[in-house]
Amino acid sequence: MKQRTQAGVGVHCRQSQVITEYIENMLWEKGSLGDHCPTTLLNTLVYLFRLHFALRGRDGHRQLRHKPSQLSIKIAANGRRYLEYRKSRRKSQL
Repeated sequence: MKQRTQAGVGVHCRQSQVITEYIENMLWEKGSLGDHCPTTLLNTLVYLFRLHFALRGRDGHRQLRHKPSQLSIKIAANGRRYLEYRKSRRKSQL
């Protein structure tokens, strides 16, 4: 097994495919992303949370808390509002 691994046999890096701006625009135009039904809205939120908050996999989404909230609205120095995400602190980090 070690020899085959060293030779590169059966060694595959799993890598997600990049969603280009063109593909994302197509998803919005075709209605795969949006707010027109609950399922589509949920899929859109999952996509946007992964995109903007770097949440990976289902566990990151499952561990989001609303009390106390990990998301808050902040105001930048230029007066523009933005959404801030605070990572959860695990018991081992306390």
